[in-house]
Order: sequence, then structure tokens, then C-alpha cells
Amino acid sequence: MASMTIFLLLIEINAVHGLVQGDMNDQELFNGTEKRNKGTKGQSSCPSGWSNYGSRCFRFINTARSWAESEQYCLLQGGNLASVHSRKEFNFIQLLVGGKTGGFPETWIGGYDLAQEGLWLWSDGSRFIFSYWNHGQPNNFQGNQNCLRFNYGAQKLWDDVNCTAAHFSVCSQRM
Repeated sequence: MASMTIFLLLIEINAVHGLVQGDMNDQELFNGTEKRNKGTKGQSSCPSGWSNYGSRCFRFINTARSWAESEQYCLLQGGNLASVHSRKEFNFIQLLVGGKTGGFPETWIGGYDLAQEGLWLWSDGSRFIFSYWNHGQPNNFQGNQNCLRFNYGAQKLWDDVNCTAAHFSVCSQRM
């Protein structure tokens, strides 16, 4: 019950504040400075430590946390846990994680169905129109799997899992 309350509080905070433009690392959050990568072709650029794909910036977070704690951390960074809208975007995120870790650890992204079982939503409020579930997933095993991780199983695809599990995460923000 406490994890559901925290989760709903995070969603409320996100709804009130919306997506924050720009991002800062922990030190920059405290001292008010921000560095950005140079953009190309007149596009906005990503903050230092973030990688551009399409109209968004992505960042791998190598600290294992619960889904709600990971979403809260992404909010503090100016974004949300990443939503995924195409196979190419998923491949980019998977390569980002692989490049940072040298492997394919199970990693949180922003999908959840906590509000209603089987109705998947993205924490950033975007439409959940693409999915890449591992065979037999989502299965809501034992009735308490409401959050989305990827790099699951031999095929390294999506899986629903208990939201209190500790995993690395990927944050995203709009440019």
C-alpha cells in the first residue's frame, strides 16, 4: 500500500509540474549551473551526460532502485523514466545501456499498469502505442507485477515485474 501511495504521489507531482526542460546532474542541481552538449542542425542540445535520440535526451542511471525511486530520481533530473515509441528507439536505449555497462542488465523504463491491470501507461504521459514484450509477458505473476523493465530473458525484451525490485534505470527528457 505504501509503494502505491508513493507511486501515485509521483504521478501527481509529474502532472502538476509537467516535463521540465533541461537537465542537471546532482552537483548542478545544487549550484545552479548546467552544461549542454552541442546540438546539430539547429536542434536543441542535451545536457552533459545525456545522449540524444530524436527529439529527446536519454541518460542511463547506474544505481539500482525501485521503480518509484527511479522515477523520482528522473523527475529530479528534469525528466521521467524513459518511454519507448518504436523498435529503433528501443534499440538505441538498449545500446546506451550496453555501452555504459558492457552488458545488458535488467533496467527500468517508465511503463506501469498500477492504476488498472493490463492498461499500460508511460510515466511521462505519452501514449503507450508500442510494446516489445518477451514471450508470455506481461503476465502479472502472483498478481503484483505492475512496472516495466527491459533486458529480460534470453531475448532481452520487456517484462512486467514487482515495482519494489531494484534495477538500474533510463531517464528521458524532451529537448
